[in-house]
Amino acid sequence: MKVVVIGGDAGLQKTLALQLQRQHTIAWIAPENIAAIIDVPAEADDEQGCLVIDIASHSIIRQTQPELFPQSYFERLIQHCAAHSWRYLLLSDCRVFAGGKQRHRETDKVEPNSVEGVAFVQREEFLRANHSLHMILRAGPLLASSGENALTRLVALLRAGGAVPAASEPRFCPVAVDDLARVISAMSDQLDCDAHCWGTYHYNSSDATSPYEFAEAVLAAASQYWPLIDHVKIEAAVLSPWSEAYPQLNCHLIRDTFGIQQLTWRKAISELLKQMHAGETS
Repeated sequence: MKVVVIGGDAGLQKTLALQLQRQHTIAWIAPENIAAIIDVPAEADDEQGCLVIDIASHSIIRQTQPELFPQSYFERLIQHCAAHSWRYLLLSDCRVFAGGKQRHRETDKVEPNSVEGVAFVQREEFLRANHSLHMILRAGPLLASSGENALTRLVALLRAGGAVPAASEPRFCPVAVDDLARVISAMSDQLDCDAHCWGTYHYNSSDATSPYEFAEAVLAAASQYWPLIDHVKIEAAVLSPWSEAYPQLNCHLIRDTFGIQQLTWRKAISELLKQMHAGETS
């Protein structure tokens, strides 16, 4: 099966490439070059088995850069894929839901309370309405060693020293990019086996944490690479400026359908910090 990946977040793109290249022939398309797919007729071999993995929509919505992959281009791409029976995997986000302490199921009513959440819902709804051969993967907040995410924002504050505010609520379930790449690859492998597993799925890490607990864990791990302990203090606060609110997801369906087990975010922190430090010293 040929896999076309519309690239986005650099950390996720790198780890996804390592996962997918073991099983598939991969073509990478930057979101600003999406016309390369839309305007070019499908080749005969593409008609037999092509999967488009869209991680770009997640990246441009999360980074508020809609001009890189506007909704109009997304809609044209979906129509093109539907016309050629290309399968489509859209990476979406837990922010299609409002907050709360419950773990949302795939069948729960979407109630976004942010601009980003509304944008994710818009793409999900168009895909469902216009292309039956689709999978939507809603994920928790990503953790990577580079780019804009809760881990890089927190490490920057820790290294600046002083008091770092961290709240006890709301709790969230972050996802390391390596872990999410594993999940996307496993879903792709099932499609390569001609499995009919269309629909919406949820994935986030196995253990929920608060911003305060997360900050403590990162501080302990980061102290292996930077002199932090004597220069910074995690301070209880009502709000955590470096962390957004991310609803938690129920992940039973993806386990029961694909056999994908949830992993903890804690084991990934040390490796991500090691990568971050290595990138500075190389």
